[in-house]
Amino acid sequence: MQRRTGQAAVTGMTDPRGTEEYNLALGDRRARTVTQYMGNLGVEGSRMQVHSVGEEYASGEEESGWSRDRRADIELR
Repeated sequence: MQRRTGQAAVTGMTDPRGTEEYNLALGDRRARTVTQYMGNLGVEGSRMQVHSVGEEYASGEEESGWSRDRRADIELR
């Protein structure tokens, strides 16, 4: 991240399999892994926000779609 100001919101997402509680925790772990990586690259932790939406925005109905649902999105603000 070249910009020295601003924030990064990292949102962890999952596929629809699993319980809601499990998927929220998994999405959180996924987002935290990305923020840890970004921290290793020099992004200050205070500039990153972690969110998990679990399966809320899952769109896949089979493995090819589920693999796209398993991700962390980064939004620069």
